[in-house]
Amino acid sequence: MSKRSSTDRLPNIGSSSLLVVFLVVIMATFAVLSLSTARSDSAFTEKLADRKTAYYQACNTAESLVSAIDALLSESYEKGMAEEAYFEAAAAALSQKADELDLTLTSGEDRSKGPLISFAVEAGQDTILSVSLQAVCPEEAGDAFYRITEWKTQSTAEWHNDTPISLIPVGSADD
Repeated sequence: MSKRSSTDRLPNIGSSSLLVVFLVVIMATFAVLSLSTARSDSAFTEKLADRKTAYYQACNTAESLVSAIDALLSESYEKGMAEEAYFEAAAAALSQKADELDLTLTSGEDRSKGPLISFAVEAGQDTILSVSLQAVCPEEAGDAFYRITEWKTQSTAEWHNDTPISLIPVGSADD
């Protein structure tokens, strides 16, 4: 019998051992990918929650301003005037409080419509809540003194076109 030296022998690694090593590497890769996805989802959820909180705080502020405007319109209406005089009194009352409440008033050419009352509330980073109300003369007791014409968020960030798209190739190789 021939004797083999210990350096001539190769370690006996079976196919099952290779499979186990391969599976451990794959499991570690999936674990790292799962952790990365979880951290990304957590950051996105936190950002979304902050945006929602800022939006609802802006809505609360806007509703407080609408309540103050409603009180001013109610005071003007309780004086028992005709519709046109009511709109003039409402515009005068709102003009006095415009700087305090940060309102913008627009009176149209049509005297049958009341003033358009607009204001904006900051609703987070680069976003405002824009609100416009049209003053109306209530027809019956309990009717509203205004009609909401706009209640929407708008971006205040400047838009830059950073990614142009080439729709038609210019100068093909076949020319």
